[in-house]
Amino acid sequence: MDVLTDTIGISIYYKANLLYPFKFNPLADNLIFDNVLLWFSSLGINFSAFLVLVAAVYYGMRYLSCKKMFPKHSYTAFLIFLAAFLSYSSATNGFKAGMAASVFCCAIAYRKRKLLAACLLLISWGIHHAMHVCVIAYLIVSLCKNTRVYYIIWIFSALI
Repeated sequence: MDVLTDTIGISIYYKANLLYPFKFNPLADNLIFDNVLLWFSSLGINFSAFLVLVAAVYYGMRYLSCKKMFPKHSYTAFLIFLAAFLSYSSATNGFKAGMAASVFCCAIAYRKRKLLAACLLLISWGIHHAMHVCVIAYLIVSLCKNTRVYYIIWIFSALI
C-alpha cells in the first residue's frame, strides 16, 4: 500500500525548515525544486499552498503541452492524460519527477522555439536531477537525424 511516501518526506523537510532564513543552495540535488521549497518554507507559507504550486506546474504544463501538440484535440489529449491516472503515482512516490516530466513534455511541445525549449529542459532538470537522461536523449535526437544512430545507442544502453 502506498502511503504518499514522497509527499510525507518532503512535508517533514518543509516543516523542519519553516521560517528559517532562505539561503540559495547552489549544491542542491534538485537545484530549482529544493531552493523553491526552502524559499516557500522560509516565508512561512503552509505546505498545502506549496503543493498547490506543484499541482499548478504539473497540470498546467501538461495542459500547455497538450494544447500545443494537439491543437484540434487538446481537451481530448488532456483528458487522456488525466484518465491515465499518472497523478496518483506522482503523488505517492515522485511528485518532483512528475512535475519535471510535465515541464519536459512542454519542452517537446515547443521544440521549434529553441530558446524556450532549452529553458524548459533546464527547468525540468532543475526540478528533478533524474531528468538528465531525458534531456540528453532530447539533445541527441535534436542534433542527430540519423535513426540508425538511435538504434545503436538503444542497443548499447540495453546491453549496459
